[in-house]
Amino acid sequence: LNDFGQIAHREWFRSFEIRDELSPGEFIVMPNHIHGIVVVDRTPPVETHGRASLRVGGTDIIRQPKSISSFVAGYKSAVVNKIDDFIDDHQLQINKFNRRNPLWQKNYYDHIIRNQKALQRIENYIRMNPMKWQEKLSA
Repeated sequence: LNDFGQIAHREWFRSFEIRDELSPGEFIVMPNHIHGIVVVDRTPPVETHGRASLRVGGTDIIRQPKSISSFVAGYKSAVVNKIDDFIDDHQLQINKFNRRNPLWQKNYYDHIIRNQKALQRIENYIRMNPMKWQEKLSA
């Protein structure tokens, strides 16, 4: 991983240190995206889908506390802040990240894993993704 990838990796696991209701599953940082499993450790269940966890209050979008969308937003924000600090600390001559220069895409894909077979399939996909990436580059 490059410096930014190391920040993304480190912040993924730090994000779980402040949350009792979630824990990390399989995770990988790829060159232009991440894959990760978020394990919900409590009931009542934490809301999952990003859109389902959002409601409009006036003009602001309000995320439900302890929702997956709240977790993802917090993770993305922490990574951007740490990378921007890294850019400043190392006096890099690159643009910092913001709405005009986004690091992350706006949304994310989520899926509820309902059984052990599906979990194993998805974990395997995450583990094999770097090799598939290399195959694409070699082709």
